Amino acid sequence: MKVALVCPYSLSWPGGVQGHVLSLSTHLRDLGCDVRVIAPCDATPPSCEVISVGKSRSFDANGSIAHLALGPRPFLRVRHVLDAENFDLIHIHEPFQASASVFALLQSRDTPVLGTFHAAADELDHYRRLRFALEPLWRRITLHAAVSDAAADLARKYFGGEYRILPNGVEVEAFARAEAVARDASEFVVLFVGRLEPRKGCAELIEAWKTVEARVPEARLWIVGTGPQEPDLRRAAADAHLSSVDFLGALGTEELRARFKSADLFCSPAIEGESFGIVLLEAMAAGTPVLASDLPGYASVLRGGAGELFAAGSSEALAGSLTALAENSARLSALVDLGRARAAEFDWRILARDVLDVYEEMLTTGVGRSAA
Repeated sequence: MKVALVCPYSLSWPGGVQGHVLSLSTHLRDLGCDVRVIAPCDATPPSCEVISVGKSRSFDANGSIAHLALGPRPFLRVRHVLDAENFDLIHIHEPFQASASVFALLQSRDTPVLGTFHAAADELDHYRRLRFALEPLWRRITLHAAVSDAAADLARKYFGGEYRILPNGVEVEAFARAEAVARDASEFVVLFVGRLEPRKGCAELIEAWKTVEARVPEARLWIVGTGPQEPDLRRAAADAHLSSVDFLGALGTEELRARFKSADLFCSPAIEGESFGIVLLEAMAAGTPVLASDLPGYASVLRGGAGELFAAGSSEALAGSLTALAENSARLSALVDLGRARAAEFDWRILARDVLDVYEEMLTTGVGRSAA
């Protein structure tokens, strides 16, 4: 089976959709699929199976930054690749995101298309404004999917239909076998990983940390990531005279896994725009307990008590949860076991097989287009 995985975002920048596509492509190849990844790239493509449609430009999108390749050249590049490769199936991620995804959907012709929606929010501006223009594209998708119930709910709000849930995955073994970094064992280390932008909630975490540092003298906060809010966050920590906050910047894959492995607690305080929460799975796979805001996407990942939740956007609730967990080693130990079991359900080795089953279903039974 020859499959195209289409990603609208540049693979030269980190992101949840990019990571999903690259991991899925690796595991599909392990299962015998002939896979090509079609996406923008701003540097050398990460593997020989990646076909670049050109360099990207940055745009504001859903409270973050999207790196997209727009214009006639990427459009014609996608056309050339689809014509030359003769794929059996095209799997388009974020099918309504301008760039390679929309270009591939427009030129899919009679090739079956699986469209996977990733975004989650109360509403999405370009879905709302372009709804009637996008509806014909929605009907070009043979089978609609989403990475979570929250992502399916957003797409259904504007376009109706039914969505197969094909979730994000995690490289369980890689995180489980990561080597811990050297650190002071007497400290209680909390880890944050994410782009430093308002929707990720790091400002609320800094505010909460004022209480945590006062109540838990041995507490230390590791902040991993960069972004437009970084100067303000550094200033807020300095103005509050917080001596236990370390800004670590962007880390490579192995060092990031080591930080996950080394922390006593992982905290994801996002306030909006999270459809799933891959970082929660990564922490749990590494054996680190999770505390997260109660967004629907996060709550679905932490189902069954796999992690602790607090009220999104409330620095007071966050401070209370952090201090309570710092003082409850038995609860932390229980969360480790629950989290590992939950992460195992999202092992890419399992999920890629599920995706391949969907491909085979589409090709052998001729799954029809979902009704609007």
